Amino acid sequence: MVIWECNNNSLNWCKNVKDEKQILQELQQRKTTLIQQIKNLDKEKEEGNINPEEYKTKKREIERELVEIMDRLTQLAFLLG
Repeated sequence: MVIWECNNNSLNWCKNVKDEKQILQELQQRKTTLIQQIKNLDKEKEEGNINPEEYKTKKREIERELVEIMDRLTQLAFLLG
């Protein structure tokens, strides 16, 4: 996801590609979705519907994306001041 485009002739951020509030909202919605996916995955594990190796693999994938989303949220919060 590209949030900003920078003019190479300037150190300033020059063009906002998307509305910041829209990006923030999309990232927060994705974060909520990922957290729910982890909860659902944990429930599947407790019910014995998923084997431990598959659980570990799927959870790792979700957690990686969640870390990336959290990083983007932090960066956006810093940029928006």
